[in-house]
Amino acid sequence: MSIDRADLTARARIRDAAFRLFAERGSEATSFRQIAELADVSPGLITHHFGTKDALVAEVDTWVTQRIEEVFRRPPLRGSPAEAATERREQFDQLLLELPELADYLRRSVLEPSPHGVEWFSGQVARTAQSLRHLEEAGMARHSDDVEIEAALLVLIVFGPVILRPVLEGALGTELRSPEALARWRAGELELLTSALYPNGRADPAP
Repeated sequence: MSIDRADLTARARIRDAAFRLFAERGSEATSFRQIAELADVSPGLITHHFGTKDALVAEVDTWVTQRIEEVFRRPPLRGSPAEAATERREQFDQLLLELPELADYLRRSVLEPSPHGVEWFSGQVARTAQSLRHLEEAGMARHSDDVEIEAALLVLIVFGPVILRPVLEGALGTELRSPEALARWRAGELELLTSALYPNGRADPAP
């Protein structure tokens, strides 16, 4: 059976329009008519391709997840775990700059929260924990008494500029969408994760 290329293009336009509107206002507040207007198609064509809004939301969720996974599953070009992690974060930050709606989309998914947002965040924590275990077994990372908690903390740090961007911008007095601000965040992140947080081997009492 032949594939109608125009039909495929229309489906992609619908997905992209839905992604932009979901990022801006959330899926619940977005109608087929609004998506159709932005995608320059009829509402009936959206129904033809996706049937229901839930199916369209699932399509957008899958597309977003694939874009992020392409970054974090890409083989690193550098050798050490710290260098590989830095490289992946640089690639992720580049994706944020190329696709600015991604930050708003993920923040809404995690903080509203949506079932997909919870699933996505849980998956990130699980994959990070698995990576930490492999590094520990290979002698490239120190032993952790609670690898799941460490993994969750790492995910929070990596995605902090995305999930908590508005409050971080208020606290830091800078726009985190710019390359310079993201580089500043990653430099602090790298220093925190690769240096001795407590030089004396213990945490000082809280003031």
